[in-house]
Amino acid sequence: MPLTELLQPGSALAGAFPGFELRPQQIRMLEAVEEAIASKKHLIVEAGTGVGKTFAYLLPIIRYAVEAKEPVLVSTHTINLQEQIVHKDLPFLQKNLPWKFTYTLGKGRGNYLCLRRLHQAVAAQQTLFAGRDEVHDLKRIWEWKRRTQDGSLSDLDWSPADSVWSQVNAERGNCMGRKSPFYRECFWQASRRRLRESQIIVVNHSLFFADAALRRTAEGIFPRGKVAVLDEAHTIEEAAQRHFGIEVTSYQVSYLLHQLYNPRKDRGLLSSFDHPRLRDRIAELHHLAPEFFDRVRLWALTQAPENRRMRTPSVAPDELTGRLAELRDELVRFSDELKDEQVATEMLGRAEGIGQLAEDIRSFCGQTRPESVYWVDISEGRTPRVTLKSAPLNVAGLMRDHVFSQIPTVILASATLTTGRDGSFRFMREKLGLADALEVRVGSPFDYPRQCRVYVESGMPDPRDTEVYAPEVARRTLPWLKKTEGSAFVLFTSLDLMRRVHLLLHRELTELGHPVLLQGGEMPRHEMLRVFKETANSVLFGVDSFWQGVDVPGRALRNVIIAKLPFPNPNQPLVEATIERIRDRGGSDFFEYSLPEAVLKLKQGFGRLIRTKTDEGIVVILDSRVVEKGYGRMFLDALPECPVEVVEP
Repeated sequence: MPLTELLQPGSALAGAFPGFELRPQQIRMLEAVEEAIASKKHLIVEAGTGVGKTFAYLLPIIRYAVEAKEPVLVSTHTINLQEQIVHKDLPFLQKNLPWKFTYTLGKGRGNYLCLRRLHQAVAAQQTLFAGRDEVHDLKRIWEWKRRTQDGSLSDLDWSPADSVWSQVNAERGNCMGRKSPFYRECFWQASRRRLRESQIIVVNHSLFFADAALRRTAEGIFPRGKVAVLDEAHTIEEAAQRHFGIEVTSYQVSYLLHQLYNPRKDRGLLSSFDHPRLRDRIAELHHLAPEFFDRVRLWALTQAPENRRMRTPSVAPDELTGRLAELRDELVRFSDELKDEQVATEMLGRAEGIGQLAEDIRSFCGQTRPESVYWVDISEGRTPRVTLKSAPLNVAGLMRDHVFSQIPTVILASATLTTGRDGSFRFMREKLGLADALEVRVGSPFDYPRQCRVYVESGMPDPRDTEVYAPEVARRTLPWLKKTEGSAFVLFTSLDLMRRVHLLLHRELTELGHPVLLQGGEMPRHEMLRVFKETANSVLFGVDSFWQGVDVPGRALRNVIIAKLPFPNPNQPLVEATIERIRDRGGSDFFEYSLPEAVLKLKQGFGRLIRTKTDEGIVVILDSRVVEKGYGRMFLDALPECPVEVVEP
């Protein structure tokens, strides 16, 4: 039976789906996915909002998985989409498709409770934990283990302290496998069995690339077949950079050392052992590590460029990694002497963690990774936190080596992959190293000319002059917020501009009766979104994470205001290095990089407004460059066709 028949009116699937509509765009995408699987080619597909792209790829990959008897991976960026697929789409299809199939949600092993480590932690709680709150959390986990379904964090309705969960989770390097006395009851092993038995495996991009990185030296986390789907593919580059890069914080080093032994409180894994040499070595590192990170912080605050990019190795003498490596070796030797195999395994797990830290810090200080960018982040507070960061400048080669050459058919799908009305995928393909692939672009079934209108403010000052630009943004934003009685996102590209505008508007908006939400305050992002949806006429001031992956259907969101075109910040280390590379080969960094990046992000911001066929609203662009610069037309051409009105000052 042709799969397209399932999406026709009158089909059993259509009859079971409330409010089913025939969508030619969805059928076109489904046919493209089928073609890619049949021809063993990769596919890059842009599907506008409302196409129903998850069904368009789920139907063909489910049938393929059943017929080929092999798993298919589906990877997403946001938890929202992951939950939609696992808790809504797949259960519906499992019930209504003519083929029987199985599916599961893949999670990293650190999400699962280890029963062996839990028993060990309970037995040693007096030496492991110093606070009553930690002991209380441990007791609650002990009680929860009896009623949990899968032993994962998502099955908990509260959040245990990191210091407790890290002592009881199924972390890598701390597993006894079949030697564990709890092997038959093991939650992680049960999850692996589900993975092996499932035909559709849903993961997030973070886990997908963790698996890809792990496969360089060891067995992967989940089984791989010949087909994979990377949904929300516009976020792939960032995910790959994060997992093939380095990120080490001063807190991580301190935390791992304290887990081993805290001399001040006489707590930790080694506190119950009489091993003065190891204790002395750890005590020494408790001084060496802060000194090292203090030197890095001093360099970052006094000698580094504004963006704290580290262009040359050894900004601080590295006396730390050698001592960490010595501690690792000492822990391995000590574990060999231990008669208790469970404690020995715990010690080896800590040794592996220490060794990884040593390797990452050494690599950062020596800048040993080719084609990578290195920088330092400083988080000031009561206890300043220093983070060493590195990321590959270009992920194209990594994607080719670890993804496209390993999986014959990769489906990359998103609502924002092309730049310009001509529908070119060139920019995204070059970024991701996708040389040979089928290309399909399908528009949205929504009636944008009726549902949406774009307003562009002309005569705005230069956005680079924040002192002048911020008051003008505030002045011109207020009438648009009054027009829709709030119910608006005001999106920014920098925290500084957002805070200035919020300061200028907060009082008046509050007096008008509009609840105001500001990103970066005490309220977490997911809570801000919940409050916005539930509170009429709210105004939300947001930065990067509210431009994408946010779904607010209905009257709660009727206005999206773009304060400034979302060009990448040229001072950000990765952006700066990308610009330098393009200039070094004589290219135009603006037209080859900055402009297409900004176009893609504007499409994401625009896409927050119309989420269903009944939504209506306006998008207001306050940046006059859209109509006053020659390149501005690219932004408007990239948006769905709808009325555009230029507003004179």
